[in-house]
Amino acid sequence: MPRVQTPAPGLNGQPQVALLAVTAPETLNAESRTIEVLAYAGARVRIDPWFSEPYLLELSLEPGAVILDRFNAGAPVVDTHSTWSVESVLGVIEKAWVASDGLHARVRFSKRPEVDGIWQDVAAGILRNFSVGPIYHKIEKVEEEDDKLPVYRATSWEPAELSLCAVGRDPKAQALAQPAAPAVIVANFAHAAPAAAETVMTPKPKTDGTGGAPATPAQPGTPGLATGEPPAPTPPPAGTPPQAPAISEAQRAAEDARLAERHRGSEITRMVRAAGLSAESAETWINDGLSVDEARSKIQARLAARSDASAVRPHHTQVTDATERASRDGAVLALLHRSNPGRWKLDGAEGEAAREFVGMSAMEIAKDRLERHGVRTRGLGKMETANLAFQGTSDFPNILSSLANRTLRAAYDETPKSFPMFCRRATLPDFRDKNLVQLSEIPTFGKVNQHGELRQANLRDAKQSYRLYTYGLKMAFTREMLVNDDIGLLTRVQQGIGAAGARTESDVVWGLITANGALGDGVALFHASHGNLLTGGGSVLAVAGLTDARVAMRKQKGLDGKTKLDIMPRFLLVPVALQTAAQQLTTSEFVPNEVGKVNPFASALTPIAEPRLDDVATIGTTAWYFAADPNAVDTIEYGYLEGQEGIRIEFAWGIHAGVDGLLINVTHDFGASVVDHRGLNRSNGQ
Repeated sequence: MPRVQTPAPGLNGQPQVALLAVTAPETLNAESRTIEVLAYAGARVRIDPWFSEPYLLELSLEPGAVILDRFNAGAPVVDTHSTWSVESVLGVIEKAWVASDGLHARVRFSKRPEVDGIWQDVAAGILRNFSVGPIYHKIEKVEEEDDKLPVYRATSWEPAELSLCAVGRDPKAQALAQPAAPAVIVANFAHAAPAAAETVMTPKPKTDGTGGAPATPAQPGTPGLATGEPPAPTPPPAGTPPQAPAISEAQRAAEDARLAERHRGSEITRMVRAAGLSAESAETWINDGLSVDEARSKIQARLAARSDASAVRPHHTQVTDATERASRDGAVLALLHRSNPGRWKLDGAEGEAAREFVGMSAMEIAKDRLERHGVRTRGLGKMETANLAFQGTSDFPNILSSLANRTLRAAYDETPKSFPMFCRRATLPDFRDKNLVQLSEIPTFGKVNQHGELRQANLRDAKQSYRLYTYGLKMAFTREMLVNDDIGLLTRVQQGIGAAGARTESDVVWGLITANGALGDGVALFHASHGNLLTGGGSVLAVAGLTDARVAMRKQKGLDGKTKLDIMPRFLLVPVALQTAAQQLTTSEFVPNEVGKVNPFASALTPIAEPRLDDVATIGTTAWYFAADPNAVDTIEYGYLEGQEGIRIEFAWGIHAGVDGLLINVTHDFGASVVDHRGLNRSNGQ
């Protein structure tokens, strides 16, 4: 049971919390090699980035914050967050859930011979610390004071793997223990408050393994808890591994010191290797007794000195901003050319700058940018190089941003949109509703007698209005994608997102026509009372049907019911199923299938075939439409946010992006509305 103990200095000078845990985990099943684990209990962890200030990070356990899809789909259990080889996989997660005390998981260990020793230590309660490897989807800054580190909270995150480790960052993330078994002391290091004199691990009820009633946990005042008397001995369940003997205070202190020293040495070695320094430096600092923070300061000083010294080397020559920008643009063009040589040519001055990078992988370009900024990459592994490339040490994130930006905008601009031909474009200053004025409200000129006054044209807002809405997508280019040289994937995805932005506009505008929704007067866009809906056999797409539709549009009247507007149709809108017939009726000098009969609509209409018109379930593919010239009469208005006409792209990387790499956010502010039904009509074709 828990023992009252004042925390002593632990790792990095932080308080150490000693927990009395048991050797035989309660949920252990020796035959199936399964055990229940408390994967994360809400600990706040200090993060020390290389090139920015340290901060504290915590993971929210609120409802909806934890995405358990990966865990419940069989995420791996690995050795100390090592995910680069299948040899480091120790087992699999069978089930995961969030309870009141944290994130739980039931894990099953592999029966490979090389995992046998690890499983035996887990079963014996020797290895019991676990750590979760998360993917961040949303991170918020929650706290910052002058004398404290800033605090960030992951409000949407996804555990990707679970690690068995020697020293976990969350002191409560352990294999769940059986309360009545012989006890040992396990030292756990965390950011605990100095006043925390006691930590209690509440045991869970257990069954007797035969379907009987669960054992009752000890309550306050029960012998062995409040009085300090030992608990009654309980025979271990069948199949439970032998229990380890209790460890004395001196042994526990020695074990604590050994763990702290091992952590100090491994952390200093890891930092030295990541910075590309010699192994002798790590050995010297470890032998000199430097703390992790002191070693970090020395590493940063070495990197700064190396950066200054690199300026005198030929390949680190200082360059002007213009030269550096040209080199960066050349690297972008080289990557674009590699992804699509036919679209991105190596022409002009930019093409000459790009030839330096032709044939280089994304990782090689990342190393080149690091070297240009004074960071030595010789001897660094791929993941270490990727870490430095994404941490603002070089301009490599800007290269990826420019690559994504140019690919996405090109795809957006090149995706065909047919609606602008018969619609009016506008810009809106904000996201408030915009009220529309109909041109059909303008009255006819009145006669002015000598010395008479001009007639007042009283324009009023129509009942139609619309506003902008924001649409968007996001994607990430991670360190793994950089190491795997997935530049082609990045460009293809950006092409798809750019095209999707253009298609969104078409979906909105054509949706107004196909939905046939009610306008401001409460009547559907195409309706008999609007004089713009033709039905029956005479509405078939033919010369006669075109004639009837044209007559209906030209006979439209203004809001006063008297003014003849004489609107001429300009565009013939048809589903793809009627495209051939529409082209014949608008281009041929003679009526199809009628010898010698002149076609009166030849060159009088511009056909527009739109596949979205094929999907109107209520009228099939026989319906077709007339649209007037938007410069002559109102039809549909579409708008963008003023100063941001088109898609908007934003980039972020690192902790503030919530991803392990570059985050690309693409948003689009767009809106549309029918202005006046008089410039549009529909013939059902049946």
